[in-house]
Amino acid sequence: MKKNNKRRPPTDSEDALYSVASAQEGLFTAQQAKEAGFDERHHPYHVKAGNWVRELRGVYRLKNFPYSENSELVQWSLWSRNKADEPQGVFSHYTALRIYELSDAMPSKIHMIVPK
Repeated sequence: MKKNNKRRPPTDSEDALYSVASAQEGLFTAQQAKEAGFDERHHPYHVKAGNWVRELRGVYRLKNFPYSENSELVQWSLWSRNKADEPQGVFSHYTALRIYELSDAMPSKIHMIVPK
């Protein structure tokens, strides 16, 4: 019997997560996935199945999104969010100069200030 290779249509949860992630370089938080309809208990499944890539603790990337020049900045911004999913970190020093195009220097590390 011939195998059917048609992809199933995306679910509402997948559409919701894609909408959030596409505005954030393909990245999203565990909280955002939960709000989109993905149960926390299933997050490891999506990583193991290759649907999501775990970038940092609580930060994931949809597998088909390529890395961009700003991906690492978005990753750390998402990582800095509190339980209410509000950004807490502020980019500083050479990183801020790069973001605002005030310097040609490419910092070798990211400078971010976060509350205790």
